[in-house]
Amino acid sequence: MSIQSQIQNALIKGDQLLGVDTNNVLVQEAQKRYNELSKHADKLSQEIEKKQKIIERVDRDFSDVNDSLPHPAKKTINVLEDYTIALLLISYTFMIIAFIYAYTSNSAVPETAFMHAILGSIFVTLGISVLLYYIV
Repeated sequence: MSIQSQIQNALIKGDQLLGVDTNNVLVQEAQKRYNELSKHADKLSQEIEKKQKIIERVDRDFSDVNDSLPHPAKKTINVLEDYTIALLLISYTFMIIAFIYAYTSNSAVPETAFMHAILGSIFVTLGISVLLYYIV
């Protein structure tokens, strides 16, 4: 079968179904089916509305029981991104090194000042970590 004959057959079939000489029976059946489906859709939407009302009524009946039960507290955890924590640690380390350098260079006895600065920065770091541990 050639392509031209296939095209001709498709055009003839289309004319029979939807052409000028449209079969009234097909149109009437399509309208009938459309009306049936519309009625069915309306019926289903009414059933959904009825069931939704029942659900809302039951929820209202048990809302006092739900309110009287203890609910577990929602615990939220705030987490910083890894790169933000790394940036904060780098800046904190730079601040500690700058403090140690400034304290040691301004002291009369650099050896003891260096040890005091190291011990002070260790205690401050421990204090901040304990504080952050209990806050977060």
